[in-house]
Amino acid sequence: MTVADAASLDLSSQMTLEAWVRPSSTKGKAAVLVKEGTSGPVYALHASGAGRRASGAVATGGLANEYLAGTLDDVRIYDSALSAAEIASDMDTPVSGGGGTPTNQPPTAVIASDCTGLTCTFDGAASSDTDGQIVEWAWDFGDGATASGQTATHTYAAEGTYDVHLAVTDDGGATSLAHHDVVVTASTAPISLTASGYKVRGVHHVDLQWSGADGPMDVYRNGSVVTTVTGTTYTDRTGQKGGGSYTYRVCGADVTTDCTEQVTVQF
Repeated sequence: MTVADAASLDLSSQMTLEAWVRPSSTKGKAAVLVKEGTSGPVYALHASGAGRRASGAVATGGLANEYLAGTLDDVRIYDSALSAAEIASDMDTPVSGGGGTPTNQPPTAVIASDCTGLTCTFDGAASSDTDGQIVEWAWDFGDGATASGQTATHTYAAEGTYDVHLAVTDDGGATSLAHHDVVVTASTAPISLTASGYKVRGVHHVDLQWSGADGPMDVYRNGSVVTTVTGTTYTDRTGQKGGGSYTYRVCGADVTTDCTEQVTVQF
């Protein structure tokens, strides 16, 4: 490979040119770095290679058929004369593709969550690492509590929005952090309703009883509120005789969405 002359390569004093090589043969000798002249190509790196180019800014091959049998892993040019200690330090620094240890790439942290009431489950299984494996998962639930492991379960003390953090660490020591907001609300037990119909002197009566709420509660008959009560029972004296049917539902008087399923009584 030949480094063509350019103004940016003109040096006012000293320089250092280094090459990392992997010879395919240790027999004989071959030039790797050559000072070729005072103009045109001044310094050249010689190595064999497929698809050889004899000229241009980058060329393979050697001068007078003299070249290194092998490959060049890396080339470094300094605009100063390095000391022996600096060169030794450089030689101990791995280079990409040169057989040294590659740079460890950080993992990617991913959070999945599912909440029921104040209890949430968290899963970091979708986290990944392109050049290794994740060996540690560290959770911060946003309320001062922490846990470890690929999955975790946590129960919050109060409703609210919490900023959950997951830090994952790979087998090379690199770490990645993910943030995830969870909204938790206290679940309300469903209100269940039972209805029992009977007749008193031919008049329809219906006893209603519910659980899961203790009032104030609106009692609906056939879609209309007939009364508001505090407690868990009510007897509806319809004033009707003969045949007929009634559909009941009980709802929280101050929360209209907190209702029982409809129950129908047939006479």
